[in-house]
Amino acid sequence: VKAVVNVGYSPTFVGEENREKIVEAHLMGYEGGDFYGKEMRLVLAAFQRGEKKFGSFPELIAAINQDVKDASDALDTEELRVIKDHPYLKQGSGMASWMVMGYDETVKASKL
Repeated sequence: VKAVVNVGYSPTFVGEENREKIVEAHLMGYEGGDFYGKEMRLVLAAFQRGEKKFGSFPELIAAINQDVKDASDALDTEELRVIKDHPYLKQGSGMASWMVMGYDETVKASKL
């Protein structure tokens, strides 16, 4: 499943900012139930933009929607499409199987 990920503090929500850096993943097209407390494997493939404070919630939603479109397009490129087959993302694969593959054998991530 493709995703866009925020690594940061959620600065838009004044008074509700996270004290510690968190990782939030928006799974594109995911229509399943709640997955809090469950294992999730993510491979961060490219950098899209830095975290920023938006003036309003609608501005944040508009930016996330654009991020989703841009990331989806980028993840469909030949260079990044190979990530879906990365061994780390396969169910039941442990860190040992992931470590076997070198960086050059998987994908060279680029800025979106």
